[in-house]
Amino acid sequence: MLGPAAPDNDRDTLPEGGTGIAALDIPSLPVAQARAFALVATSRPAVDELEALVDTDPALTASVLRAANSARSAPVDRIATARTATIRIGIEETRRIVLGTALRGAFDLAPSGIDLDELWRHLVACAIIADTLAEDSGQHTQAFTAGLLHDLGRLAMAAQDPHHYAEVVEQVRDGEDAVAAERAVFATTHVEWGVVVAGKWELPDELVDAVASHHLPAASGLGGYVWRARQAAHRLGIGDGVSPPPAPSPDGDRARAATLGRQVTNLSAHIAEQRGEPDATVGHGGGTEHLMTQIEWYRGALQRAA
Repeated sequence: MLGPAAPDNDRDTLPEGGTGIAALDIPSLPVAQARAFALVATSRPAVDELEALVDTDPALTASVLRAANSARSAPVDRIATARTATIRIGIEETRRIVLGTALRGAFDLAPSGIDLDELWRHLVACAIIADTLAEDSGQHTQAFTAGLLHDLGRLAMAAQDPHHYAEVVEQVRDGEDAVAAERAVFATTHVEWGVVVAGKWELPDELVDAVASHHLPAASGLGGYVWRARQAAHRLGIGDGVSPPPAPSPDGDRARAATLGRQVTNLSAHIAEQRGEPDATVGHGGGTEHLMTQIEWYRGALQRAA
């Protein structure tokens, strides 16, 4: 079951290092987030299960209703209930929004110096693109989850010690590599710490492997899809909230992004048809434009209420 207890042995913390900060502890999921993760991280719940979950948490309700009432979803009448919203946008889209909202609600990153809009744009982009790349493997649902969770270690580090993570951000802005800056400050990296957190949260092995390998070009399985999704997000000009995207090579990058966008459009339509669900992508074009619309739709749904 997801949602760990507090650290209970020496493996759950890291020794002091780098600048000599206190050891990091494994974060525990709040009850509401733990319930959401347990239901949606690896399974496809029924409408009744999703409705019951969403109705018990104001943040989940707000996210699902935002998505269902968005211009992209184009409801005839304003949607006011979790059940109607789930039927409108589909079970799979609702599951993904619940997962993202639970993840975002588990971590307060405001004082860390991370560009939060760009961070969540990055995570959503990687989730959508990994999902698309994995279409033929039968792993597209898991690939979406892996894309959303791959920077789990960064979220945990920045939430627990935001002031020291702000030092990481400052070093990166001065030209340092983000992973090297994390090691200098924390004596570990977001990749290594993410593996520890994912293991303690009892995420499936394939998701833990994706967290471990998302920076490795030779990664296979879900980690390989996430690595490729990160590269594609960079080509779209999306950074990760800490490091900016590399300078683009315009012609080749535009062509690859347009191809990927068309794949996203086709996959969305195919999934909607197979599941008998409405295709929220209809009327929004294809190629890069559709891909960016998809990214912003998810990101908007996950946005914290002001």
